Amino acid sequence: MIQRFWRFLKDKEGPELVEWAVASVMIGALLIAVIMIVQNLEAILGWAKTSRDAPIIALWTGILIFVLIMTGPTLWRDWQEERSKRQQEP
Repeated sequence: MIQRFWRFLKDKEGPELVEWAVASVMIGALLIAVIMIVQNLEAILGWAKTSRDAPIIALWTGILIFVLIMTGPTLWRDWQEERSKRQQEP
């Protein structure tokens, strides 16, 4: 997945590359913020049984969110293509 993203970035030039680089950094910052928020929610709501469980829950939540961010646009595009194909058929 990372290699595919890297190949995608190598095709970009100039302002478009800067745009994608900034978007990538912003997604990373958002991911870190979400992990921190989830970790604080765990402590507040008492989801974590011990203080050692909180980072593990936050890590898995962060991984899940990261996977959704990386695969979401592809899944959405595939779904849109399938839908348009079905609408074009008589």
